[in-house]
Amino acid sequence: MGYREYLLKKLVYAAVTLWAIATLNFFIYRLLGDPLQMIMARAPKHGYEAMIKRYKELWGLDKPIHVQYGIYIWRMLTWPFYVIFLGDYSAIGESTVLAFGRPIASMIAERVGWTFLLFGTASAITMTLGIILGLYAARRRGSLFDRGIIFSGLVGYSFASWWVGMVLIYIFAYLIPILPPSGYHSVPPPKEPLNFALDVAYHMVLPVSSIVLVAFGGWALVVRNILIDVFTEDYILVAKAKGLPERTIVFKHALRSAAPPIVTMVGLSVPFIFLGGVITETVFTWPGIGMLYWDAINARDFPILEALLYICALFFVLTMVLVDLIYGFLDPRIRVGARVGG
Repeated sequence: MGYREYLLKKLVYAAVTLWAIATLNFFIYRLLGDPLQMIMARAPKHGYEAMIKRYKELWGLDKPIHVQYGIYIWRMLTWPFYVIFLGDYSAIGESTVLAFGRPIASMIAERVGWTFLLFGTASAITMTLGIILGLYAARRRGSLFDRGIIFSGLVGYSFASWWVGMVLIYIFAYLIPILPPSGYHSVPPPKEPLNFALDVAYHMVLPVSSIVLVAFGGWALVVRNILIDVFTEDYILVAKAKGLPERTIVFKHALRSAAPPIVTMVGLSVPFIFLGGVITETVFTWPGIGMLYWDAINARDFPILEALLYICALFFVLTMVLVDLIYGFLDPRIRVGARVGG
């Protein structure tokens, strides 16, 4: 019963958060001006009449503001159903400048895979290195290796991946020209699937390296600090006093206790994996969600920006709900505390 109440509470919080974000998203773009006027100002002159008619049908732009708000909220709640089950890719809007009249959902669908490939690979490497190195540093607290992890975490946190990416491009694409500076495949691309996959992996080396170099030290430092606190717990000291093997103490007791905060860190990384980084993808001309966002900013394609902001918030909120549920499952004290506090 406790976990059910905990689950219901988190779902209610998520629903209220999404409603608030959607409301802000709606009114922020209305403050920029009349959507119909912006379409006429930015859309191609030969087709804006049809686009205006289409947007009146989709969003009720010729109706009072409260009716527009109701239509918008309903579409934000139901667009996944229309896209997935009905194949209506216009449910979340259509581009007015960047790809005039093209459904935004289809533009996102063709790019999200590239973002997931790049940032998913980088995140997997970062998490693996961070957990392994953090564990090793915690077990050897005060050693030279431990001090090196602290240094790398603090230094890495102070740099931006896009800046590191530019340095890597300068070194490995110009000074020592062994890697491509940008793009995601050669021109023309290889025709054979295996060669194409290898070519894409070759183009991923620099952007993945720029992300990993910045992030792995911070991951290792956080994991180290979590595990150092765990290693000082009484039950760990008792396990050592009983003469249990160090491997058993680390993997069966310490890591199990450290799992909830590590799961939270992983959860915070998931939206980043799916939504990418605007500047990093722009620096390397990587055709993902971040690059789409940048192109939409330059073109002032407000429907795309509005859709991407909401989808970003949706991914983040859903990920946080999932993390909270896993957290409550791993640590019963969390859901019991929620029940008592409620």
